[in-house]
Amino acid sequence: MGVTRSGMSVYAGMLHKLGVPMGKNEHLDTSGRYEDKCFRKLNSRVAQFMKSDLTTKLRVEMRRDYVEFIRSHANLPIWGLKDPAFYEIWPIFDEALHEVLGSWDNPSLCVKVGVVVVHRGFRSTVQSIIQHHEDVVRKAQHEFDDLEWAHTVTPVQAINRVVGESARLFKLLAGVKYPVLHVEYEKAVDKPIVVARELTEFIGTDNSKIEQAASIVSPKLRHF
Repeated sequence: MGVTRSGMSVYAGMLHKLGVPMGKNEHLDTSGRYEDKCFRKLNSRVAQFMKSDLTTKLRVEMRRDYVEFIRSHANLPIWGLKDPAFYEIWPIFDEALHEVLGSWDNPSLCVKVGVVVVHRGFRSTVQSIIQHHEDVVRKAQHEFDDLEWAHTVTPVQAINRVVGESARLFKLLAGVKYPVLHVEYEKAVDKPIVVARELTEFIGTDNSKIEQAASIVSPKLRHF
């Protein structure tokens, strides 16, 4: 979990290399994002209720879909999810988690939920947002005739976005009841072995894949 362009993909990739499936094989985006395409599709409705009040009907539908999604992973010993908008849909997803965990009424079943929150320097995050939008526009110019959907972002717009998302993220985290690990993008770039070990300790897996997880991190990722 984190704000836009905070470096979540780096940590999702490290978790994936540590043995945490970030999506079912046929649905996993390994192009660098490490996101479950089905989960992202479910979350696509988040924009719909961000612009207006979330209706009871839509909330029930989203909760039902998340319950089904969570249950489809019941046979996995460990798994993870990443979505740039996770903090927006978390309240409904958390409701679904409680519903599913409550239905697994088995004393021998131990289910643990943890949240990894990625932080990045304010200035770097703002610059990354600006650069990302410039890259999208540049790519669109080569591939599409209609560029109405592609637009650059001004520094003020990027700053407001980071401030707004950060405020919503920390407000949400104040109510999270699960263990939370706060990590830094810059630390992953500078000390990937140390970070991989911290992740291993948090998720409770062995350390045999620490070097493999660290190997996906390049100093070039810092950018700014």
